[in-house]
Order: sequence, then structure tokens, then C-alpha cells
Amino acid sequence: MLRNGAMGVLAAVLLLSAGCSASDDGADTTELVVAASLELTGTAADVGVAQERGLRLKLEQLKSSGVLGRRNLRLVVEDNQSNPAVAEGHVTKFSADPAVSVIITGTCSECVVASAPVVNTKGVPLISLAPATQVTT
Repeated sequence: MLRNGAMGVLAAVLLLSAGCSASDDGADTTELVVAASLELTGTAADVGVAQERGLRLKLEQLKSSGVLGRRNLRLVVEDNQSNPAVAEGHVTKFSADPAVSVIITGTCSECVVASAPVVNTKGVPLISLAPATQVTT
């Protein structure tokens, strides 16, 4: 399960890096917001807390690498309590925020299945760390 989580984080980093190379004049100071609805409490809390730590570590690595130029990368994390209704509420809130560049959901399959219609309607990129085949089929 942690391997899937690591791949999801890697995918998020690749997605952000592709759109975040420093501009020629370095004047771009755009803030990029990554919003995450993770299981910080509830049945999958141990994994969700590890995922949050991994995301924060990668954020610091990206900031210190210089790949972002003068842009600021900010991570917003909400606890979905391993509850699909709460996760859907987070994703709805995140997708309505024009500052959010990408949304990440944790390992709760039911949470991402509940959230998928929201991001499909809004057109916001979603990276799921859950093994939910219902989202891809």
C-alpha cells in the first residue's frame, strides 16, 4: 500500500514540475496550491499521516531544488476522517477554489469514488492514492 502511495506522490510531483519550470526572467511569482483530503483520523490514519509527511517532505525538496523559480508551492491538507461524505465535501471545496492546481485523495477507496463526480464536473486534476478501480473504469 505504501508503494502505491509513493507512486501517487511521484505522479503529483511530476504533474507539478511539468508546469512549474522557472520562467526565463524569473518574474513569475504564482502560488501553486496542492490540496489533499487525507485520512488523518479513522481506520486508515496511520497511512494518511505518513502520506501527509511524504507530501510535506516532497514540497520542501521541490522548494529547495529551485525548479519552482520564484513561485510558491503551498500544501493544504484536510482530515477526511476516512469518511466518504467528508472527503467529498473537501473535494467540492477545493475544486471551487481557483487557486487549487491539483487535488490529492488518500487511500480510502470509497472517498475517491464519492469525490470523482465532483472533479469530473469541475475539471480539476485529481490524484488518488487509493486502489479504486471504479474511478478508472
